[in-house]
Amino acid sequence: RAVGMASGSGEDGSPSVVATVLYGPTQAGKSTTFNFLSTNGKKDSYVEEVGDGSGESVTVNTCLRDSKIGHLLDTPGINDSMLRFTNDEAGKKVALGVADGGATKLKFVVFESMANDSMNLRNTLAA
Repeated sequence: RAVGMASGSGEDGSPSVVATVLYGPTQAGKSTTFNFLSTNGKKDSYVEEVGDGSGESVTVNTCLRDSKIGHLLDTPGINDSMLRFTNDEAGKKVALGVADGGATKLKFVVFESMANDSMNLRNTLAA
């Protein structure tokens, strides 16, 4: 379910929920950004697990939380290094996270990979 208060209004006058979706490849910093924005920098706040820079995927499911910038949706990365799901399945997880949160309007922050291209070798091996 969406967290916090709805903001704005939809075309029919009903409240609209705007969510910002963090989207991009695995190990790009989505969960790190999510944690920073949703905990207001409090070290004792619950945070999502983040990668250690090894290139291994960590986030498996979406997480919606209030943040400094409104509703924020953390998402699993595309090109999952552990081959737990395809890129299409990752996209479906994002769609379900949006639907479960009740978002009616979306903004996207698209991340680029902070890793090198050799990580994509696993994708070619999986195909």
